[in-house]
Amino acid sequence: MSDNSDTAARAATPAWHDVLDWERTLLSCRTLEQLIGALDCYPGADAAPVATLVIADPTHELRHLLLGSLAQPLRGVAFVDSLVGLAPPLPALLEPWVGRYSASDHGLLFAMNGDLTHIALYPLLLRGSLIGALALAGRGAATAVASEEPVLRRHVAAIAGAALERLIDRARLLRAGISDSVAGWHSRYYFQARLREEIARSQRSGTALTCAVVDVDRLGVVNDTYGQIAGDAALREIGERVQIQLRVSDATAHLGSDKFVVLMPDTAVGKGILLAERVLGAVNCEPIVLSGGVSCLMTVSLGLAEVQTAHGMDRKAVADNLFSSANAAVHDAKLAGGNRYAIAGDETVSARAARHQQQK
Repeated sequence: MSDNSDTAARAATPAWHDVLDWERTLLSCRTLEQLIGALDCYPGADAAPVATLVIADPTHELRHLLLGSLAQPLRGVAFVDSLVGLAPPLPALLEPWVGRYSASDHGLLFAMNGDLTHIALYPLLLRGSLIGALALAGRGAATAVASEEPVLRRHVAAIAGAALERLIDRARLLRAGISDSVAGWHSRYYFQARLREEIARSQRSGTALTCAVVDVDRLGVVNDTYGQIAGDAALREIGERVQIQLRVSDATAHLGSDKFVVLMPDTAVGKGILLAERVLGAVNCEPIVLSGGVSCLMTVSLGLAEVQTAHGMDRKAVADNLFSSANAAVHDAKLAGGNRYAIAGDETVSARAARHQQQK
């Protein structure tokens, strides 16, 4: 590189105070969209670099946490099942890597790559494990992307990783006690607390309490055939159809995978059957439209149980028995063919399910 190029490179390298200001902006971001906007404003370059945040997310947990209910993909963010195949250095990226931009090697990282000249890849670590990379590409002979000092590159990588980890932790804290990240219903932790509260109220007032477990039939087939994202979309649609049938006083939760639960205060199991029939009709009344225009007719199975309690009984034991009874009932309904409800202790349903299992 010539003296003029060296001078240009040094001029392009951002000053530490500029990087510290940028660092404060990153760490104050409260959403992934804000973080991408801050990354696009990397200090020191004549023109803003092109930034892409690549996040390995094979279980789809992080995209649900960070994107929430966004209908459209977020520009500058790529959630991938694996880092393998995106760019040569990515799968084993331990230190920031800087080099010339090559469309054949780096084109998958950037939607617009016609005049890019330099690229820098910064590893992103979560709890010490590589989960992705910040990719910055610049234009021109000398840019901040390509000319910064190694110690500055490592600092940029650490701050970008810390900002992403901060967002993930914040999203988990917001959702853990209130809602589930896939279906938008309350979480298992909420259900456990609410169940104990309702058991205590039932004991004090002597009123009935019914628990209904709702299990989506053959969701695994949808996941295997159309992909996890399509399965999650179907799960959300079913959750919405079930929610419409509920009362304001009913407590709901998504227990993970393909299972929901509903608590119905002041409701005997006989009235809970009316809910079960409404839910069955609402779910299978018309197909669910998946991505790409594919439609799929889906069904659910329900298990119902009424609390069996007396004043002074251990609340935890009562709660555990109520949920396990409803869970056993939904298992009977699924063994009997699905798309139906079963009531805990109903010998007719249990016997029919047992015969069905023997015939398999």
